[in-house]
Amino acid sequence: MPDTTLKENYIVYKIEGLNNCKLQNVVKLNFDDSIFEQVEISSNLKEIKLYFDSEEDTNNIIEKANTVLFEIFKRLILNKEIDISIPEYNVDVVRIGNEDITQLQINERIAIRDEFRMQRSFDAKVFLEEVLSGNNLVTDANKLLYRKLLSIMRNPEE
Repeated sequence: MPDTTLKENYIVYKIEGLNNCKLQNVVKLNFDDSIFEQVEISSNLKEIKLYFDSEEDTNNIIEKANTVLFEIFKRLILNKEIDISIPEYNVDVVRIGNEDITQLQINERIAIRDEFRMQRSFDAKVFLEEVLSGNNLVTDANKLLYRKLLSIMRNPEE
């Protein structure tokens, strides 16, 4: 009997440092890319999922996903509606077919603090279309500058 289960290919990134923004009506948004077909950002901006249907080498897919995510991440950081504090992203899940091929990385952190938060709410589709619209921000001429700026934002000691 042939396997009739739906096989979704996706990579999930965990996001930290994007605060005080909530998306309503979360949807998968079609994404015009050579490998990735759709993108979905969780309502609390803590997870980005890239969907693909490709027979390419897994390493190529992950490398391309990192490039695509870096572009999306910069656009989110530059959005004036999102408060930023030490932004960071990491691969959480890599799923091809029905197989989880994630390599596990363990981090430990203890945070003790009090805080007050105000949260803004937006329609997910409108927000994502605005964030993803336009040409690539990174060019060969300014790629190093963006990497350095992100590095500075991620390191509170400098």
